[in-house]
Formats: sequence, C-alpha cells, structure tokens
Amino acid sequence: MHITCSTDDRFVSHCYIMLLSLFENNKRENITIHILYISLSEMNRKLLSDLIVDNGSIAHFYAINAQMWKGLPSSDSISMSAYNRLLIPQLLPANLERVIYLDCDIIIVGALTELWDESLDGFSVAAVEDVYSLKKETFVRLNYDMSYKYFNSGVILFNLSFFRNKYLCDRILDIISSLKGHILLHDQDILNVLCYDTKKLISNKWNYLETFCEKEEQPIIIHFAGPVKPWFWGCRNEFTYLYTKYRLESPWRDDVPTFIKSCKSLKIFFYIAYLLHLEKVYFKIANFVKRLV
Repeated sequence: MHITCSTDDRFVSHCYIMLLSLFENNKRENITIHILYISLSEMNRKLLSDLIVDNGSIAHFYAINAQMWKGLPSSDSISMSAYNRLLIPQLLPANLERVIYLDCDIIIVGALTELWDESLDGFSVAAVEDVYSLKKETFVRLNYDMSYKYFNSGVILFNLSFFRNKYLCDRILDIISSLKGHILLHDQDILNVLCYDTKKLISNKWNYLETFCEKEEQPIIIHFAGPVKPWFWGCRNEFTYLYTKYRLESPWRDDVPTFIKSCKSLKIFFYIAYLLHLEKVYFKIANFVKRLV
C-alpha cells in the first residue's frame, strides 16, 4: 500500500499524528509513505522518517519549489503545501499505478485495505462528495455542469496510470490560468475541474466530514475539514477526542489543549477513560469544563 501526504513545518505535528493513527489501524499492511513538502526542516523530516521506519514502513521525501504556486490563494487553515498534491502523478515512481492521498487534518480509525483495492477502471480518482456539490454557484464558478458533482480532495485514491496515459497533468497549468480569479477552494477546485467527468464517488466512510456527511457506514477516515481544527480551543467536532488520543502519544503530547494540561484530574480521567474505551464520556465532560474555564 502506498500513501502520500503533503506537509510543512507548520503542519508537521498533525502529519505525524495522522500517520500514527494510520499505522495503529493498519498493522498488517506493508506501507510506503511518500511525503511532499515545501518547507520541512531536517529535524522534522527525521521525526517523520523515524516514525515511519519504526513502524516497519518505507519513507520517501519530495521537495517542492514554492515558486510553482506563486500567486495562488492560501489561508490560515490551508497552506500552499496543499497544492503539492497536483504533482503526485508526476513525482511518484513511474511503476506505481495507484496511491492514496491523505490530508494532515485526518485521523484513521480502521483498515484502508478496502479503499486501496477499490476498482478504478476508467476513472482518474476515487473520492467522496463534498458539500459544495449542493451549491449551484460552485459550478458556475468552475464552468462545468452541476450533474457531475464536486468531490472533497482531503482523501483521494489516485489512478496514476490513468493520469499518465491521458496526460492529465499537462492540463493543470491551463486550468489554473482559466480559473484565474475564480479559485476559492485551492487545489480542490483545480482537481475537480481536471477530473470532473472521470472521477468515481465513493462512500463517505472514507472521508467523513461532520458538517456534511450522514453516517452511511461507520467512518474509517475522520476528516477535520474547515477552519476550526481539533487542536484549536472551542472545536466541537464529536471526534476531537480521537485527535487528542493520538496527540498524547506524539512528541507534541505536552501541547494538548490547555484545559487538559492544567487539570491533572481530567488528564488522569482521560487515561482511565481511554483504557476502558470511554473516550466519548471524557470528551463530553471535558467540553463542559472548557465552558467553565
């Protein structure tokens, strides 16, 4: 199984935590990790590499020149590194036929084998539908028919062979030029235009978005999409406790939200709750305490 992600020094802790959850829930898989980065210190590359190697996996790093994305929009919650995924079919080894891309603001809670084995015959990507599918202005802005829908780019199974055979990457710069002034959702807009009629929409268990998805099936990939992340004070996502669980197992364990660090009794309760599989009970109590402090 091949996994790719894109990070930088600002998001490296979240990338590490995402990978922790991946390895814990996919212990039977032989995994190769491909990390794309614009700015990632030697120390942070070593942190990620050690984690990957310690879990019996292989690490590859790909440095990207930030000038490639000069002039494209970014935000506090989405850095320029997000655009790196547009280069995945070109950067990864030519003999690799498919790869799963994962955003860093993700927690994996189950095996990815079924996603990895998803049929891609005749499709460029497999991904989960996004809330912007419901907004007519999305398709006016991107200039394609609403019937084709719109996917979230946080989790993508790429058919690399399809991209190479159809020369899809050759169209990226033309699409960026044609969308000038109309790119709202960064690389996600570009990928949706590029793959609008060759994508495969799959179950939202592979990219569960709390603000949009109904629980069709038990989620396997939890995506904390949007500006309010689980490492922010005030995040009300029902799965924040999972992020906290893995952060407490990471080198950033001392940077968990202040309400946990400052209250020893709650921290002790968290560990007891975790051992008894009662994390949700902890999370409800912790949220109540947050409103009091």
